[in-house]
Amino acid sequence: MQSSKSYKKNKTFIKQLRAASIVWLVGLLFILWALSDINSVSQLGQLKYIPIYIITLVSAVGLGWFHYTYWQKNISA
Repeated sequence: MQSSKSYKKNKTFIKQLRAASIVWLVGLLFILWALSDINSVSQLGQLKYIPIYIITLVSAVGLGWFHYTYWQKNISA
């Protein structure tokens, strides 16, 4: 009974992992699409774009941690 319960949780977790990955990728594509409208590369170094870079990096780290915990649970199980 316990194993079927953990399998169900794991199935839900992998769905969440896939959904988070897809949402993150789509968001990153939208950010890149918005930044592609900029005329020169030197404009990307302006202070107004630093929050975008921070959000992108923090979300990438969060998604990486999400993947890491998933694989650690699968290896230990």
